Amino acid sequence: MGSIETEQVDVKCDPEFVSGKLVGINMPDKILQIQLINGRSLDVNFSNIRNAESILNENLDKVIHVHGQVTYNEIDELLAISNVDQLLAVDVSPITVDELVVENKRYTINPPLEYEVQFDYDEYFYTLEGDLDILTFGYSRMEIEEDLDYLLKVSCKDCILGNPENLATDALIVRQEMLQRFESIK
Repeated sequence: MGSIETEQVDVKCDPEFVSGKLVGINMPDKILQIQLINGRSLDVNFSNIRNAESILNENLDKVIHVHGQVTYNEIDELLAISNVDQLLAVDVSPITVDELVVENKRYTINPPLEYEVQFDYDEYFYTLEGDLDILTFGYSRMEIEEDLDYLLKVSCKDCILGNPENLATDALIVRQEMLQRFESIK
């Protein structure tokens, strides 16, 4: 009687960032090894990245972000990362916003909005917190930057461009601060 082979089916393959601790580098073969948050190791080919050596050497035994085609199986387990096009170190530099465009209107912000960025090395996620009581979380710096842009635009639409009679007390406080700091450029 023959054996029955089971095939693992790839369910999802999308470009995204994966975070992991850089635990090994094979420069001649252009393979890096990252340890995922669940403790599993994954080999990743970085041959498409020029000048990757400096970021890799500077971040050995540290968390890095790898961007490429990420393949998951049917139970949402990470299987592989291919076509890697970016390797990024953790970036916790603050974010300053001094201008915003909403509905074709440009606003200068004075003083600029300030946001502190933190990275949780145990859970591999970013936290952004700062002016206008904005707090957001994400698995990449790009994700929190996009969330911040979205939240600022929604706040501007609601608090500056919207009807103040429709705002709750907390939103009226944010509106007052935005009116003091945001100046429309004609």
